[in-house]
Amino acid sequence: MGVNAAPIRRKGTQKKVELKPKHVLKVVPKKTHKKLAVVTLGLLLGFAIFATVAARGVLDQRQMKLNSISLTLTSEQSQHKDLEATLAKLESPSRIVGIAQNQLGMSPPSTIIYISQPNTGPSTSSSIANGTVKH
Repeated sequence: MGVNAAPIRRKGTQKKVELKPKHVLKVVPKKTHKKLAVVTLGLLLGFAIFATVAARGVLDQRQMKLNSISLTLTSEQSQHKDLEATLAKLESPSRIVGIAQNQLGMSPPSTIIYISQPNTGPSTSSSIANGTVKH
C-alpha cells in the first residue's frame, strides 16, 4: 500500500480567491440622475394630462345629464301651469252654477228660510248624561 502524498504545489501556480462583498456600492454618473428626473417628470406630466382628460369626460357627461333634467323640468313646469289653468276653469263658480242649472235641473230658491237651533241649555245636557232623552 502506498502512502498518499500531498500534491506538490509550485509557488506561482496557486489560485487566488477573491472575496466579493454582498452589496457593492457604485457611483452613478450625473447623467443617470438627469435621465431619471426627465423620465419621472414625463410620467407625471402624462398622468396629469390623462387625469385632466378623464375629468373633462366625466364633467361633460354630467353636464349632458343636467341639461336633460333641466329640459324635463321646463316641460313639467309648463304642463303644471296648463293644469292649474284648467283647474281654475273647472272650479269657477259660473261653470258650477251652469252645470247645476242645465244638467242637474237645480234652480235658485224663491225664498230663503233660516233655521235657528233652539237654546238647549244645561238641562238637556244633564238629561243626556242621565240617559233620559225624550224623542
